Amino acid sequence: MSNNNYLQKIDLDCHELYKDDVYTYFGEHELKGFNVRQNMYKVPNDSLDKRFSNHRNIDGHLIRQEFWEEVIPQSDQDIRKNAKCNSSTSHPRYSYELQQGRIKITLLWTYKCDFKTLIDNTYLGYYDMEALEIAE
Repeated sequence: MSNNNYLQKIDLDCHELYKDDVYTYFGEHELKGFNVRQNMYKVPNDSLDKRFSNHRNIDGHLIRQEFWEEVIPQSDQDIRKNAKCNSSTSHPRYSYELQQGRIKITLLWTYKCDFKTLIDNTYLGYYDMEALEIAE
């Protein structure tokens, strides 16, 4: 099973549910409006071992935290931290793509302060699945 020790959140976590000799089964909850949809994925073990052998050691929360600390410029972080807002919205949207032993991470981040857009940027980084760290 996964090493993810965080509380399960809808639209965030995908968990290994079961593994047999041929397949590994993963499940997640997806929030669409007011409906929760349950998704299940069946992945052949040989493909999983070949393309994503270190998957049990991957922690999405830590990847996002490390990505934030190492890829997002301090100047952008300071804009959010120093904004004096009566109301604000922050919409970070991550997407991930598996590429030759690395996870390509794309973050689309929109930050609004008092309905004015202060940040609307796209950030790109890679996570090395063997070294378990953000790579150049």
